[in-house]
Amino acid sequence: AADIRKIIEAQLAHPLQKNVFEMFEKNIRDSDCILYVGDNAGEIVLDRLFIETIKEQHDTDITFVVRSMPTLNDATLKDAEQAGMINLIHVVENGIDGPVPGTLLDRCSRDVNEIFQKADLIISKGGGNFDTLDELPEKHKSKISYLLLSKCQPYATFFGLGLQRPILHNGKTLLTAKNNTTKPKNTMNTATKFAGFERHNCQLLGVIGGHLLRAIHRSCELSAMGNNK
Repeated sequence: AADIRKIIEAQLAHPLQKNVFEMFEKNIRDSDCILYVGDNAGEIVLDRLFIETIKEQHDTDITFVVRSMPTLNDATLKDAEQAGMINLIHVVENGIDGPVPGTLLDRCSRDVNEIFQKADLIISKGGGNFDTLDELPEKHKSKISYLLLSKCQPYATFFGLGLQRPILHNGKTLLTAKNNTTKPKNTMNTATKFAGFERHNCQLLGVIGGHLLRAIHRSCELSAMGNNK
């Protein structure tokens, strides 16, 4: 628990840029239907906290997508059941018939594709989902908000951040910036940079879940090893 607290406090030292978060918050507020694409198994507990916060503040329909087949440490339907997510919102498997660490829409089920088309906002968690969904046409990307960490140098360079920093990347923000004749300096897009939202600690838990996942998973592994002795 002490290690997890240190991880949270370390991430709070690098808060999200206020205008980027406010755009994200507005996108949530304006959405009647949200598709939330999950990532890691341990992180799903924090996704639930984030979704509970959204549901408390906004009357919106949310669908949570998990992997159909186990892929690395990504969340499956079993993880959603254990986390109580299925008691909170609608949960669907992505329908991909293989261990794909991302979301390839052309391999997803018809249900997932229909919800994707219907959704006003897609919340995409993790690098794998960013890598695959960011390949979509602009008209689709414009309604995606990505939540991930700059775990490697390519991400850090792309988003203009240091390593291991929380990332919030709004498709609508990016689209607006691309249409602006004034080009941002020194980064691919200043609207995708991170710095500031101290007043939104509960929501931040969902963003920094990647760090917490490692601590939670390790704790579970140690507990299991102890029980087996």
